[in-house]
Amino acid sequence: MPENKVDVKADTIKDFMRDAPGKIGKPGTKLLGVTASNLNWAGTVTKGKISKIKLTLTVTIKRAHFAGGKSRGKPDANNKKAMEDAEAANAEHEHNHQKLAEDICKRMCPDAEKDLIGKTAKDANDAVKKIMDEIDKKNKELDKKEGMTQVTENPDGTFTVRQVGVP
Repeated sequence: MPENKVDVKADTIKDFMRDAPGKIGKPGTKLLGVTASNLNWAGTVTKGKISKIKLTLTVTIKRAHFAGGKSRGKPDANNKKAMEDAEAANAEHEHNHQKLAEDICKRMCPDAEKDLIGKTAKDANDAVKKIMDEIDKKNKELDKKEGMTQVTENPDGTFTVRQVGVP
């Protein structure tokens, strides 16, 4: 499945967290990545009835990638580690979205393909919508648990990076 890492150059974790959403096409948010799932069907329809069908899932991930500092000698070690940690935490989260979609399709698509033989194209579109609705529901549940990367500066100048839920 396609994954697009978008380079973000920053000297501080604050700059990285500020600039990354715009780089991935989500300005005004706090997102470091987005995952999109798309389910399509293709098959043979004879006299309005499906005789052969295949459901195909495509998952695309677009996420921020720390690509080094903007200034000579930057970032310092603590900021560099925080940016690498933020990228890694977000990558894991986006891959959790991917796995979730793949698992749902592994569970639901084979039965849907069998059930759709002899049915209409409208029935296939309805089945795709039902599966996509399940993926969307589970993605929202995942985001409520771990949908945002949070960075906290510690008294010693290091940073704590973790995934937190989106309300």
